Amino acid sequence: MGRGFQGAVLRALGAKEHLATVTRIEWISSAVVRLDFTSETLLYPDGERPSAWIRAWFPDVDGGSKQYQRGYTLVDPDPAAGTFGIYFLVHQPAGPASNWAVHAAPGDELVMQRMGGDGWELDDPQPAGYLLVGDVASWPGICSIIAAAPPGVGVRAFLEYTHDDDPQLSIPDHPDLEVTWVPRRPDGRALVDALGDDDYRGWKSWVAAESTATRLVRAKLTGDHGHNKGTMHAQAYWIRGRAMGKQVEAEELAGVAEAEVAAAAEGAPAAAPAVPIDDGTSVLRPARPAFILSALIALVLAALAVVPLVLFAELARRLVDGADREQLVQVGVTGVIVLLVGTGLSAVLITVLHFYDQFFAAALRRRVMEKFTRLPLGWFLGRRSAEVRKLAQDDINSLHYLVTHAAVDLVTAVVTPLAILGYLFSVNWTLALILLVPVVVYLVLMIRLAAGDKPRLQRVLQWNATLPGDAERYIAGQPVSRVFGDQATVDLPGEVSALVGFLKQWQHDTIDRKAILIQLNRPMTSMVLVALAGTGLIVIGWMPAAAILPFLILGTSFGDRLLAASYAANGLREGMAAKAGLDLLLTTPELARPDAAVSPAVGATRAAVRFERVTFGYTAGRAVLSDFTLALPPGGTTAVVGPSGAGKSTVAALAARLWDPDAGAVTLDGTDLRLLDEQVLRRQIAVVLQDVQLVHGTVAENIALGMPGATREQIVDAARTAYIAEVIEGLADGYDTVIDRDSLSGGQRQRVAIARAILGDPRVVVLDEATAAADPDSEWEVRQGLTRLLEGRTVLVVAHRLHTVAQADLIVVLDDGRIAEQGTQPELLAAGGLYSRLHGRAMEALS
Repeated sequence: MGRGFQGAVLRALGAKEHLATVTRIEWISSAVVRLDFTSETLLYPDGERPSAWIRAWFPDVDGGSKQYQRGYTLVDPDPAAGTFGIYFLVHQPAGPASNWAVHAAPGDELVMQRMGGDGWELDDPQPAGYLLVGDVASWPGICSIIAAAPPGVGVRAFLEYTHDDDPQLSIPDHPDLEVTWVPRRPDGRALVDALGDDDYRGWKSWVAAESTATRLVRAKLTGDHGHNKGTMHAQAYWIRGRAMGKQVEAEELAGVAEAEVAAAAEGAPAAAPAVPIDDGTSVLRPARPAFILSALIALVLAALAVVPLVLFAELARRLVDGADREQLVQVGVTGVIVLLVGTGLSAVLITVLHFYDQFFAAALRRRVMEKFTRLPLGWFLGRRSAEVRKLAQDDINSLHYLVTHAAVDLVTAVVTPLAILGYLFSVNWTLALILLVPVVVYLVLMIRLAAGDKPRLQRVLQWNATLPGDAERYIAGQPVSRVFGDQATVDLPGEVSALVGFLKQWQHDTIDRKAILIQLNRPMTSMVLVALAGTGLIVIGWMPAAAILPFLILGTSFGDRLLAASYAANGLREGMAAKAGLDLLLTTPELARPDAAVSPAVGATRAAVRFERVTFGYTAGRAVLSDFTLALPPGGTTAVVGPSGAGKSTVAALAARLWDPDAGAVTLDGTDLRLLDEQVLRRQIAVVLQDVQLVHGTVAENIALGMPGATREQIVDAARTAYIAEVIEGLADGYDTVIDRDSLSGGQRQRVAIARAILGDPRVVVLDEATAAADPDSEWEVRQGLTRLLEGRTVLVVAHRLHTVAQADLIVVLDDGRIAEQGTQPELLAAGGLYSRLHGRAMEALS
């Protein structure tokens, strides 16, 4: 090992250096090269876990004396032969590792070391599946996990790529593997968006990518899927625009790398220059100056808070020593004054921080609300109102502790015991050292207990991750479980019983050690220790009798004060979880907004809607529509039909601009929808979906939702046209009756939506199976209302029941996101294609 303090620390921690020799070099792709090594001592004799990694030292590119440490995943390790491989990501400008790998030759040697990086352990029993998220830098680690995953367990891998040939990198075979490659995006959201809305509760996840991408994926898995440290490994492999790794002099190869870092951390490839992350994406970034200032003030106040304690201890010592009255009064009064000043200043600081928190929270709420207005409407359709409320209200409230108390509490928790300890050392260093004994013993026992309890803690964390989802499924599946038993859905009572039994056994096995830990940290323990040790020191003449008083006054609570730092740190967890959720929201892609919005030409002509080579997917790498082109007949009805999952509802969502296409354009009268003024566009296009949303308000307010200035007469006319007036007039307060989603039947809600659309007088109407929620008694009224709504307008209908669109002017048949055929019903039936087969099945079902 190297010399110096770092070398001593590494030796104490057991780090060892190993020499590895290059034996073979192979280029895998344009940016990845594999180097094979041999080393007699580097590999563990019992084998390596998946994703195990080592640290290697590389010379300075510029030829300086410094060397740089990087972390790399072991590939194909063979302990018996002492051979292994490493994949290097090559880029320009080249960093130390990349430059060395390009110029390496067989026989070259590298200094490597093992400190951490023992790899990832697969669960037993196995989880519902393994979710692996990373990029080319972490591709070797992902491959090693896939190779180790047993058959019968689902494996989903999402990898971000930069070079066109990156997706050609080999992936091990696995019968239950699904791999998705997504192109890198400068906002760092490619991987988190690729996860989509799939449910990963009960899965175990391994996340290793660029720092921003890792943070966003971790936030999504934690917030939406209940993952925690027991079910998720999340490690940033590199930071965009920043080279990572320790620098040391060549003659002193000592020091621990900051983190497991891949070669990609050294710079960005020439094809994708590094893009700095927008400061505005971090929720707490605006509060950083307040954190720093409050921490500095808290540092002074914490030191000031110790002064009265020291003065009172000094007062007691001088009183025993027989100091004169004037001296005692002076010390006592000074202590009281300092105490009052410190208390007053602390109160002022907390008050100011609370006022600042109000301004910060208000500004953040405005920022979140503005973000909501810029998100695609489809984003809201995939979320419950409670989730949106949590982001807008609960998560912002949860930041209160971080903004107001965190910096002050942490500084106080650290500075106060250290200041007290410094004073006690100045009184008598021997007794001060003895006072630390219970704290040191407590920490040692706590570390050992935590190490022994790690498997149990992992199991509890896994329960914490899966029980909420199992509870939802258990409640939703009650009709089934009442008939077939809990085993038919989720045996939640059995899981809870197993958890309770596990916790009881855990407590039974560790209660004796926990009792010792509790006693070690009690003030009485410190008092007895000080009294016994102090008396001994006094007897042998190593300490005057009065010197024991500061220890009895200040030392008895020293352990509690020192450990308060850990309690303050625990208070950060809820706030940090809320911050992660808000960061994820604020980095969500928005609808495109033009610099200068235009308004569509409104005249006597009927609206012309056209899809021009549209490609769109809800998640990256999985397109729902591909190169989709379609022109809707102006003033006519176009029906979109096809098998489930063909992309029918997606076409309707894009026509209504609930989402923006990834490529291509949707136009209205030749103008891209993204260039139109949004408010004007909403008046041009009416949308009637299967699941109609009603706001909590009067019937009249719900009908006039898009036109709040509508008169009562206009509202009543729209209701009559939609065949809902009779129902409304039968309510207790007629049009002034307060309703919500549960106040009306599905068919009645549909007719309210039709009345809402009629009132807006749109040029384009988008229907997503508008009669699906109607009961047989109200379906006729819904159809009559639709007939009045659709007259003379350009209509796009998503149809799941083919008989409802038999008279459409154009029927478009989708299959796997592409147009399989199109025409009128007689033409399609005569063609004998996909529509004919779907129609035949539908007729059989009706017969």
